[in-house]
Amino acid sequence: MWTTGNEASMLEKGRLLGYWDALAAVHFNDSKYPSGSCKDRHARIGQGYIGTKAMQELLCAPEFQQAVVVLETESGEDGTHRGDIELMRSWL
Repeated sequence: MWTTGNEASMLEKGRLLGYWDALAAVHFNDSKYPSGSCKDRHARIGQGYIGTKAMQELLCAPEFQQAVVVLETESGEDGTHRGDIELMRSWL
């Protein structure tokens, strides 16, 4: 959806256009393929092309604080999303 590294610009543009005013939920996942590949394959949090730093910046943005976060990632080795959830909680 965007090139990693411009999270601040995306958040600001969303503010200017009013995108965040009614934000209720966010589908959250990393990407197995780089931006522009025309492939929508989800990776676990911090294990793809978006990366940990960008995902942390987005999740911690004030605009996302009241939104429900829905993980769209593969489960971990234990068959759950526990690892992704623990990582994301450590950012908050």
